[in-house]
Amino acid sequence: MKRIPLLLLSAVMISTSIPARAIELSLEENRAERGSVGFVDMRRLFTASPDASRAREGLEELVRQAEERVNTKKSELLRLRQDIATLKIEREDLAASTPTASVPAPAPVVVPAPATPVAKPMSPTPETKPIVEAPILPVTAAPPPTDAQPEPAADDANGPLTINLPGLTEGPLNLERPGASPLNPTRDRAATTATAEVAAAPAPAPVPAPAPAPTPAPAPAPAATPAPAPAGPTHAQRILELDGRIVAMQVDIERLQSELDQERLGAERSLLDAEGRKTDQVLARLYRAISEVAKREGVSVVVDKSATLYGHPAVDLTDKVLKQLRGVVSVQ
Repeated sequence: MKRIPLLLLSAVMISTSIPARAIELSLEENRAERGSVGFVDMRRLFTASPDASRAREGLEELVRQAEERVNTKKSELLRLRQDIATLKIEREDLAASTPTASVPAPAPVVVPAPATPVAKPMSPTPETKPIVEAPILPVTAAPPPTDAQPEPAADDANGPLTINLPGLTEGPLNLERPGASPLNPTRDRAATTATAEVAAAPAPAPVPAPAPAPTPAPAPAPAATPAPAPAGPTHAQRILELDGRIVAMQVDIERLQSELDQERLGAERSLLDAEGRKTDQVLARLYRAISEVAKREGVSVVVDKSATLYGHPAVDLTDKVLKQLRGVVSVQ
């Protein structure tokens, strides 16, 4: 505290010893100007500004388009995940039902039934007709004529032959002697006696024809063996096929996931850029309108209402700036 008076004293002594000099100041440049301060409600300006409304609509359209692209990728990715989950379940069920060693069963062998020979009906033919032979009866030679028995006259030998067959004829039959030869009456008599005995012998009973053998019913033709159906894929082949499809779908899922991530990042960047450009455009128009209103009203300083502790309504330029904005045709 004691040093301050000493400094002041030394300064006074130095000033008295040095001759005084004046500093020239330009009064024209440094004259005081009188002005006022105004304020605006920036939140209200952004809400009610036509430029801000158009910028907001354009930004919402960009957001909607970006969401559509992202949702398309999402739906395709979700469908692939559902398909691969279904294939995995099918593969697990098939693997659980697969036998440890699957050997294809041999095709059944159909042995054709032996053809039964069909017996032909035996019909009597002229070659196979039974030949009925008449029994050969011994021919008894006539005894030589004796003296006691007189030789029959030639007229009796050449006369009619009398045949009497008891039970077959009603009475004696008189037949002409066939081929009687007057030269050998003994031979003719023997032939006549043999013929009479043959005629007197009972006729043999007719041999009945053998009954035709029953014709066997034809054996049914063996059923046609159905053609083997084309063999489908085995369990192992089906499992390999499912594994291949699952791997291919996993590759597609990874590709779609990468595309979805890139689409999201690209959409965010484009939206941020669009929002920044539109905000700058709106702010530029607001600044132009505020400056024009301030010059017209003779206001030197314009501040935001949110940063002002107190302001008289007379210096509130918000409505005037809105009228200025609505009267200006902005170009997008």
